[in-house]
Amino acid sequence: MSRRLLRRTMVVFLALSTACGSGAPPAPPSLLGTWSRANDRLTSILAFFRSGDTLAFRWLRRASDGRRRVDCNWDGSCIELLDGRKVGEYRCSVLPGATETRASVRCDGWLDEGKRLDMSWTDDFELVSAETLKCWTREANGQKYTGLARPLRTFAKVSRSVADPPRPGS
Repeated sequence: MSRRLLRRTMVVFLALSTACGSGAPPAPPSLLGTWSRANDRLTSILAFFRSGDTLAFRWLRRASDGRRRVDCNWDGSCIELLDGRKVGEYRCSVLPGATETRASVRCDGWLDEGKRLDMSWTDDFELVSAETLKCWTREANGQKYTGLARPLRTFAKVSRSVADPPRPGS
């Protein structure tokens, strides 16, 4: 085998081994990204995004009949609509101490379907696997929940990325 052919073979081999090799190590499991849960009535979509030292949270909820929805922005402001009419408003924020595998989110606001009710809840999110996020309600409208009495919801990972991430400085 000539030196030229040997060099070409080595270059091709190195290129293929780099493309097929592990390259960068896989990202560790993280709650960052987009998560979803659905049943026959509702679909909820959560997104967590890190920008510098800040962890941002966004929530969307859709009723299967299309009548009710909740839309939140990355700044935590949310509106709830029923048949296109605003019936609620919330402000959600990630509480201090959030990590890549755990976060608590506090939401406060109101809901009005004939009578205005003040609403508040705190949810604790915990990554239990790369593809599963558990959410326990710790408090809702002044009622505290502990242990197995905490309402539990499970979300599945949709993507490691988020749609329309917040802009730096916004």
